[in-house]
Amino acid sequence: EADRIADLCGHLPLALRIAAASLAGRPGQPLRDYADELDGAGLLDKLALGGDSAGAVRTAFGRCYDELDPGQQQRFAILAARCVPSQADVTVEGAAARLGLPGCEAAALLDALAERSLLLTAGAGHYRFVSPLRTFAAEKAPAAQL
Repeated sequence: EADRIADLCGHLPLALRIAAASLAGRPGQPLRDYADELDGAGLLDKLALGGDSAGAVRTAFGRCYDELDPGQQQRFAILAARCVPSQADVTVEGAAARLGLPGCEAAALLDALAERSLLLTAGAGHYRFVSPLRTFAAEKAPAAQL
């Protein structure tokens, strides 16, 4: 169950810290129950402690997202929506095809997203959206006019 919690947190350090702190505040709660809780709706709401928005995963992602230009923001949301399943790797070629971009523009976008921790590097030329990032991107999708 600890592995499941780590997977649901996308192995992201802030998300893992928040999950650990939440569990520490619930002595005796089975890991399975907490994993089931995270696996339900509202993942990003659950990855915050006591209303501390400054330390919440959504806030951290928001700061990184705000550093993107509007075109990158839109492509981030579109790419996340079109990349399934959530653990599948995204390649430059795949991103170019999904977004209708030349390969060099897709590569620059993926690099910009990875530099801002909005996409994880999964190996040479491979990137990944993990659950918390996909959830965040879905929240941004209406503004991106998919």
